[in-house]
Amino acid sequence: MEEEYAGNSGAGIFGDIVQQIDWSVGEVVKAIEPQGLEEDTLVFFCSDNGPILEGSAGPMRGNKFSSFEGGMRTPAIFGAPGTEPAGEVSDEIPSTKDLLPTFAQFAGTKVSGDRTYDDFDIAELLEGKNPKSPRNEILYYGANTELINGIRVRD
Repeated sequence: MEEEYAGNSGAGIFGDIVQQIDWSVGEVVKAIEPQGLEEDTLVFFCSDNGPILEGSAGPMRGNKFSSFEGGMRTPAIFGAPGTEPAGEVSDEIPSTKDLLPTFAQFAGTKVSGDRTYDDFDIAELLEGKNPKSPRNEILYYGANTELINGIRVRD
């Protein structure tokens, strides 16, 4: 972590890291604008699974390396022309596996059809055209070396 952020947030190391990440994402967005690419760019940000051991997942139980909601559920932020308005929140359960077909859709192409993928194009969810994720099967959670540590069924 950069020295200017260490101990600066008032929210411990987690808050300090969030401040530094916020700054760095802002720098990426600022670099896009002078190139005239803001109308052709999808900006995506996602954390990895769960907060650090000292962090908090808010009202959810668990943290990194656990299969509780606090360890598996992660925030993601999308920004692109034609996507949901700023501040919209979805409680759907897409997966980072869904990024490949989604990014391909936004780029105007398709993933190769020579293999089977276990992901879904969630572009319509992000664009606000369909409030439901196409992911409607059972989700299996694993933790550490356990292949199945939990199962989540979409209601």
